[in-house]
Amino acid sequence: MVAAWIGMPIEAAGHAAFPVHSGSITTLREDDFFHNRAVLAVAETSHLQR
Repeated sequence: MVAAWIGMPIEAAGHAAFPVHSGSITTLREDDFFHNRAVLAVAETSHLQR
C-alpha cells in the first residue's frame, strides 16, 4: 500500500519493506494544491498504549 501510494515502480517494491503490526496506523497525506503525496507515519501504535 505504501509503495503504491508513493508511486514506487513495481520492479523496485521488492527492495523496500514497510513492516506494520496488527492494529497499527499508517498515515498518508496528499497535498490539495500540488497533489504531492507523503508518508507521515508508518505502523504508529501509541493509540494502543494502556
